[in-house]
Amino acid sequence: MGKAGRKPLNIYMCETVYVAIAVNLSKHKSTREAIYNFIANSETFKALAAGKIHNEVMAGMERNTPDKLLDYQTIMHDPKEMKIEMEEMGYDYYEPEIGEPVTQGRMAKILSCYRYLLRRCFHLKEFFLKISLAQSLN
Repeated sequence: MGKAGRKPLNIYMCETVYVAIAVNLSKHKSTREAIYNFIANSETFKALAAGKIHNEVMAGMERNTPDKLLDYQTIMHDPKEMKIEMEEMGYDYYEPEIGEPVTQGRMAKILSCYRYLLRRCFHLKEFFLKISLAQSLN
């Protein structure tokens, strides 16, 4: 999200897809078959296409605005100091998994990326259905 934080969401999701396909590659005759199987049967692809992975990230950030900081109510974190820091630095959210601060502008970029990825997942599913139909007619 920044220079020294988590990778952009699209790279994270691409890595998730790559790993899911690579792990199951030995079970299939070809890479293409492994990809088709991933699109048709994978819970990971279903979660990506439904936006579940992205929604969890976004919900985590919504829980951690300056007025809430719900994931930071522990002895290790002082919510009052964090709120002051957020206001001084212009941060709007904290990403709960790694504690990276996020601005509203960065949140807009994440949402834009999310919409793009959902469209790509939809097109992949449509492409898979066309290929499957063509193969079944042969």
